[in-house]
Amino acid sequence: MVWGEIKERFEPFAGSVALHVILVLALLVSVNLPMQDIDGGEEVFEAVQAVAIDGREFDRIEHEKQRAEQRRLAAIEAEKRRIAEEKRRAEAAKQQEDVRRQEEQKRLEALKREEEAKRQAEIKRQQDEKRKAEEQRKAEEQRKIEDQRKAEDARKRKEAETKQRAEEERKAEEARRKAALEAEAKRLETEARERRLAGQRSQYVSLLQVAVQRNWLMPSSYRPGWTAQVFVRQAPGGYIHEVRIERCTGDEAFCRSVEAAVRKAEPLPAPPDPTLFERDLRFTFDPRN
Repeated sequence: MVWGEIKERFEPFAGSVALHVILVLALLVSVNLPMQDIDGGEEVFEAVQAVAIDGREFDRIEHEKQRAEQRRLAAIEAEKRRIAEEKRRAEAAKQQEDVRRQEEQKRLEALKREEEAKRQAEIKRQQDEKRKAEEQRKAEEQRKIEDQRKAEDARKRKEAETKQRAEEERKAEEARRKAALEAEAKRLETEARERRLAGQRSQYVSLLQVAVQRNWLMPSSYRPGWTAQVFVRQAPGGYIHEVRIERCTGDEAFCRSVEAAVRKAEPLPAPPDPTLFERDLRFTFDPRN
């Protein structure tokens, strides 16, 4: 196709070149003719003129051909441009169609992904519900087992507590009985001891009386029935720290005689039971006893 276009363009150009070569040769011939041929000059001139006229006509024709060729070439170029524009438009339309198809494909793929996501979400939801239901079932079973275990533990604990309370009550009752027996025994012992100490205390007072009586010097003014309430502060061993007549029914001489007799009785006799020892003693001295 390209070679045909070159050939079509080259043939008019070659014809034009050949015609111009002929005209140039004719002019050279006319210039070089001898003067003796002047008589035949008109014919030559006419021939040259005819050739010149034919050359101008040829140029005009050639010019028309060139213009026609230019118009043809312009038409070819316009057609080429039209074809290129149609091709461009077709390619653009194809690209748009491709873009539309790609967008449609993307939309379909997006819908497909969305549907798949929904399907997966539904599957996951069902699995979650199934898992939760299973977990709830297991939790319920575990709760029942735990409740049973707690109930059993509570029963055992209650039994143990009941048994422990019974044992504690038994021990408490035994302790109460033992305490009562011990208290009774202690009470009896205390009573016996008190009775014994009371007797020993009377005996101790009698010993004090005897010791003081032994050291008492009766004053000449004494009258039967006189008594003296004596206070003695002593140390262990019967050593006297203080003697004081707190109350006396006799005269002054009698009171001084009693105090002197107490001091002479030092050390005072020890009590029969050490628990009866008292640092501060009070006893009544009666010479008649």
